Amino acid sequence: MTFKFDELNIERQFREQLDEFLPGVLLMRPKRSKKIEDHEIASRTIVTDKLIKQDNKDAMKMVMRQVAHVMAIGVAKEIGSTSISFTPSPMKFEYEEGEFEDNGIIYKGTQVLTTVLLKK
Repeated sequence: MTFKFDELNIERQFREQLDEFLPGVLLMRPKRSKKIEDHEIASRTIVTDKLIKQDNKDAMKMVMRQVAHVMAIGVAKEIGSTSISFTPSPMKFEYEEGEFEDNGIIYKGTQVLTTVLLKK
């Protein structure tokens, strides 16, 4: 069963939430420093086949909102914990179908690895 998020919608939500957490962060110019390297923020989401088969648009919107929120918090924490400004790149999504274990229970579904690179 092939599954894909509405990636543009997640990207939009991510940028909106990031702007709430750190107003103007997307307009900041990064400060150059040899000590700080680029950082990557990532989250892993497993969407089960059962959820996909339900075709519940509200549930999927909630999952996408959570992905955007988690990523925005991760970026805000990273930027807020240093005196260096980073510029977030567009989000990348990698999909892997299969069986995934969580607390000893095997789930069939799609694992989505979401990443955003913070460039200094």
